[in-house]
Amino acid sequence: MGGFVGSLGPIYRSVRGDRVVSGFFVEQRHCNPADICHGGWLSTFADVAMVRQAGRDGGRWVTAGLAVDFLRPVPLGSWIESDCAVPSRGSRTCIVQGVARTGGEPVLRMNATFRRVDS
Repeated sequence: MGGFVGSLGPIYRSVRGDRVVSGFFVEQRHCNPADICHGGWLSTFADVAMVRQAGRDGGRWVTAGLAVDFLRPVPLGSWIESDCAVPSRGSRTCIVQGVARTGGEPVLRMNATFRRVDS
């Protein structure tokens, strides 16, 4: 990935069945002064993880709406991994919902609406 995310990543990706799993290690550059992962970076990660799931079946998608709930602090050095699903997909819009976990514990709840830009 290039651009903004490329400058702060990497955000790793793997495909497990029908799921695109994204993950990253929390580095110092992702943290606030308390060595807790910054909410802005967590929101960026949520956006990337969910758009990857939206694009699993092809197409290019852009974010129309994004909501992230921060469930607990994520300390420096943590591995965060996404688990996203598509409960609704149309020809022009796609709804994605998910959770991100570290150590098996949920740290983010995330929801997004994406619009297709290639049709």
